[in-house]
Amino acid sequence: MREDREKLFDDDYDDVIRRYEDMLKKNMQYFFDVHEFEDIIDHYLDESKFNSAVHAANLANKQHPSSTEIQLKMAQILLDKGQPIKAMSILRKLERIETGNYEVMVLKGIAYNQLGRTKEASRQFDQALSVTYDDKDEVLYNIALSFEHFNQNKTALKYLLKAYELNRKNESVLYDIAYCYDKLGEAEKSIIFYNKYLDEDAFSENAWFNMGLVYCQLNKTEEAIKAFDFCLVINEKNSSAGFNMGNLLLAQKKYDKAIDAYNDCVAVDDDNELAYCYMGECYEKLGDFTNSLLFYNKAISLDKDFSDAWYGMGMVYFLNRKFKKSIRYFLKAAHLSPNDTEYLFSLANNYTKLEQYKQSVESYLKVIELDPEDVEAWLNCSEQYLKMSRVEDAIDVLEKGITNNPDSAILYYRLASYYFIKRRFVAGYKAFESGLKLYPEIWEQVKEFYPQALNLKKLLDLVTNYTKIK
Repeated sequence: MREDREKLFDDDYDDVIRRYEDMLKKNMQYFFDVHEFEDIIDHYLDESKFNSAVHAANLANKQHPSSTEIQLKMAQILLDKGQPIKAMSILRKLERIETGNYEVMVLKGIAYNQLGRTKEASRQFDQALSVTYDDKDEVLYNIALSFEHFNQNKTALKYLLKAYELNRKNESVLYDIAYCYDKLGEAEKSIIFYNKYLDEDAFSENAWFNMGLVYCQLNKTEEAIKAFDFCLVINEKNSSAGFNMGNLLLAQKKYDKAIDAYNDCVAVDDDNELAYCYMGECYEKLGDFTNSLLFYNKAISLDKDFSDAWYGMGMVYFLNRKFKKSIRYFLKAAHLSPNDTEYLFSLANNYTKLEQYKQSVESYLKVIELDPEDVEAWLNCSEQYLKMSRVEDAIDVLEKGITNNPDSAILYYRLASYYFIKRRFVAGYKAFESGLKLYPEIWEQVKEFYPQALNLKKLLDLVTNYTKIK
């Protein structure tokens, strides 16, 4: 979120805008001097009302046809509208009249940037800086904005840092340095400059919000919460700050506080299906399943294809052991997001609870296909085959699992168990020893599926040898 740098309207400025709009309303002609027209045009540019700005510039040009200031404003409007060729036509005429006017050079540089001619843009900017003596930091800042507009943040930062050296109190420069560092992935430096900016303007809602986002990148949760909290103190209707704070509190398992934050969010933004879904999750974690279903349903009413909310509904019914009901919701979530392994895993688990082992295997195989490193999915899939007395299939799954996860000791121990069940002892000992090499402390895993393991002398000898080594 970029900073909205509001102009401080004094009484004279307000009066000019009121007189101008009164003139338009009455369809009359009032006289405004050049500086008043500049304020009027800037007012509409600040509000991104480009057509109104153009209209004001045209009226200004009629009243002051020889004013270079008005011509410059027209060129600026055209650039703001993304019309660099038309702007360049005006600027070329102006440079013949005002040969040393740095504003013309800066706007030409911006036009060249918009045309993708960055080398020529840089030459214009350097030329402008060579003839600028007053407010040089502002000129550098405007040049930087031109590069920021095209996400050339590294180049923009170069000019901003030069501006900072000239004026360390320029709030716009401080803000944009922080912004550029953030975009360049230098979060720590971004925080430094947001703090410098806040030293100058402690009540900047956007600076606190952006700093909260940067702290999130740094996994500094408490600092992020404080930043979002300051943002909300300044503007309690900032739904984005409330939403982000809710997410952080949810991650910290502070479910009651997270619900309060999400409630603040939806009080302003009542169409935020994510906030309702996360409130459902908070109530689910608190064991308040009635409210959990209420908020998951609210999310679905806003977006019928919101897979997370369907999944949340399924989890509520699953946790209440209503497996026939939960499966409907898991199926819906998996249909909407077929590549989400969490949904597929829960669906497989649900089928297991219903003793529908074939369907459970199919779901686990989809998980494995999408994420071959999910060791638990390989193990669970093999168990379903075992429940169907398809031990060879269970063995085959584990062998493939080991190919994808050669450092997983538990897969070797489970494979050894299945080999022993089939009385393939040579293969079983080999798999068991592979598990011991990786993680001897959990060797007793083999007992879960083959309790007779404690009666195998060779197996116990292997355990003794490897535990001594360790």
